[in-house]
Amino acid sequence: REVRDASTLQMLVALSGKGWPVKGRILAVCSLAGNRPLFEKVGGANTDIINIDEFLGKLMIQCSHQPGIGKAVNDLFSFGGNEFYAKPVEPHLLGKRFHEAQFYYKDCILAGVLQPGPNVRTLCPASDMVLREIDELVLFAPDTNALDAMKEPSDQAKPPGADASPARKNKALKEDVMQEKVETIFLLGWNTLVSGVLLYELEQVSAKGSR
Repeated sequence: REVRDASTLQMLVALSGKGWPVKGRILAVCSLAGNRPLFEKVGGANTDIINIDEFLGKLMIQCSHQPGIGKAVNDLFSFGGNEFYAKPVEPHLLGKRFHEAQFYYKDCILAGVLQPGPNVRTLCPASDMVLREIDELVLFAPDTNALDAMKEPSDQAKPPGADASPARKNKALKEDVMQEKVETIFLLGWNTLVSGVLLYELEQVSAKGSR
C-alpha cells in the first residue's frame, strides 16, 4: 500500500505542476489513512481523495451480516439494472420538499440533488430540503422513460411503519439488539486489509464476547 500511495503522489505532483486538468477534477485513491492529509495538500482543492480499503472493509462486513446488500451493490455498480441520472427539477415540483417530490416518481428513487457550482452535490439530503429552479435531481432509475414526474403524487404519502407508536418502535429496536448472539468468527486468509480494516469493523458489529 505504501508503494501505491507513493506512485499516486508522484502523479498528483506532476498534474499539479502542469495545472492539469484545465477542466474537470482529479479522483485519487489513498491506501493508507495516514497519508490522506498529504494527498489533500498536494492535490489541492481540485482533487477528491477516496479510501477504497476502508469502504471495502465496511461493505464486506455489512454483506456478511445482511446478504441482500451484496445483491443491491452488484445491481448498483453493474451495467445491468438501474442507473443514476441527473435531471432538472420539473416546474410543478419547485418549492416542494425533497421527501414530497419522491411521491411524484413511480418507478425511480430520488437519491440526491446537484446544485450550481463546482463539486456541489448532496446525496440523501435532509427530507425538508426545498427544491429550487437551479437544482437538478439525482434519480436512480431503470431507464430514461422513468424520469418524468407524475402531475399528482401517488397515494403512498407515508413510508412503511410511519404510523407505528414510539413504544412499538422502541420494542422492535430492543428485539433487534436482543437477537445479537455471541459468535466465533473464522477468517480464512490474512492480509493488510484484514488486519487494518476488517477486524476493526467486525468489532463494531459483533456481540460482546465474540471471538
